[in-house]
Amino acid sequence: MATRSVVTFLFTDIEDSTRMWEGHPDAMEVALARHDALLRRAIEEGGGVVFKTVGDAFCAVFAAASDCVRAAAAGQLALQEELWPAPVTIRVRMAIHTGECTRRDDDFFGPAVNRV
Repeated sequence: MATRSVVTFLFTDIEDSTRMWEGHPDAMEVALARHDALLRRAIEEGGGVVFKTVGDAFCAVFAAASDCVRAAAAGQLALQEELWPAPVTIRVRMAIHTGECTRRDDDFFGPAVNRV
């Protein structure tokens, strides 16, 4: 059953990941596992839920915008403090958007999702 609500989305993506995967696949495998653990922890501890991952991108949803912003900041701080395997340095873009959407099963649909 589909439900409509106002939520806040956090979408993330590693900058320049294709180039790093092509040049340093072993280091990226290690880095991606660490990236995933750090972001998932920041999102979940911040009250969010990861509802989709695509490659190195996370899609998460929060009931409160303030929780989303705090989780994004915590994630960026954790990523910044991490010692990445040379020669890889992970930098992550993050986008936040609040709006009304439709939730169906474990996914979200509507203009609010498309605007993130």
